[in-house]
Amino acid sequence: MKVVSHEAFARLHESPDPGHVEIPLRLVPLLERYPDHDGAPVADEAELERVHLRTYVESIAEIAAPGWLDPDTYASATTWEAARLAVGAAVRAVGEGAFALVRPPGHHALPER
Repeated sequence: MKVVSHEAFARLHESPDPGHVEIPLRLVPLLERYPDHDGAPVADEAELERVHLRTYVESIAEIAAPGWLDPDTYASATTWEAARLAVGAAVRAVGEGAFALVRPPGHHALPER
């Protein structure tokens, strides 16, 4: 199986709640299992705006302190970098018929949130 990922996923997007399941370390064993993964490119704002409103993209880019976007979704100062890598990995995986091994997961993503 072809995998697209990035080592930075294991350190970015730190939760303000250490007990939350979506933590950087959850990706470490998977990255170890697929050490020859293809690297994830950084998505540009045009790629992000194919799904999200510009105002939402800008609001994520401006996050400086940890906090909750909604009851299930947190964000931190590194969320912008992690999200751009996650989108870049997903776009590359679709183009190459691969699996995108990313975090933060995008299943909460909607145009305005």
